[in-house]
Amino acid sequence: MRRILAIMAAALLLVSAGPPVGQRISTRSEKLSDFRLKVTKVVLTGNAFQDVALKEAVRNAWTITPYEFCSPEEFETLKTSGDYYFMLRTTDPSKPGISFLTVVKGGAKDVHNMLEVFSMPVGSEGATSGSEEFFLTALMGMMQENVEKGLDRAGVKLKSIAGGSGRLSKMKLYINSEDLAPQVDETFKAEGLGKDMYIIDPYGAEDIIMSGAYDTAVSYVIAPEPPAKGSVCYKMLIDARTHELLWLGKHTVRPGKKDAGFLKSDLRKFSSHRK
Repeated sequence: MRRILAIMAAALLLVSAGPPVGQRISTRSEKLSDFRLKVTKVVLTGNAFQDVALKEAVRNAWTITPYEFCSPEEFETLKTSGDYYFMLRTTDPSKPGISFLTVVKGGAKDVHNMLEVFSMPVGSEGATSGSEEFFLTALMGMMQENVEKGLDRAGVKLKSIAGGSGRLSKMKLYINSEDLAPQVDETFKAEGLGKDMYIIDPYGAEDIIMSGAYDTAVSYVIAPEPPAKGSVCYKMLIDARTHELLWLGKHTVRPGKKDAGFLKSDLRKFSSHRK
């Protein structure tokens, strides 16, 4: 009898410790289960350069949901509705000077309080010129791949694909001269780079990413202009044909110091894997 009473008491404790009647625990995947069914509102910024690049990238590479472009004013009207997802430019106080592209689910007055699907750096904050227009389609492809991962788990970060470095060592590698840190001086260049490694001008880099060339990788750097305390520089090597991220590096850049871009140590690393 005492054993039966003990079992009943334990069962009662388990019931009382559970959620209130009618309340269901909702997981991240459940909250985002309607993602592919809902319209993604792509929020324009009013910056003509950024908006042209964003529109082109979405049209070329975004395929996992229906989408519509909207103005900042329309976003302000719709942002508290859970009927929409939003893709928009954001900033991170811990990484000043960098513009991020972020996908969130509507339902709050502040973007930072919305459920984030994925966020990644795409360019310098407030940029009005440069290669972003040509590279954003490639970045959008990376964005889409990681958004799908973010539907199931939080904290997904941009990273290179598995085996990317191995593939890179067998490809032609083109580095935009403007993506090199000033420490990569003429003396270093004269010493020679690795096999099939080339330094080209910005127009050449843009032509390569647009060409879709086989067995070819090209550089892309995201850095604040100018850097502030805590600023970070992101360095990428992208497959020109598949737009896959083969290598990703980053380092802190300091105010008043011209140290953004690929460093000597980066170039030595790539050269050492080439025969």
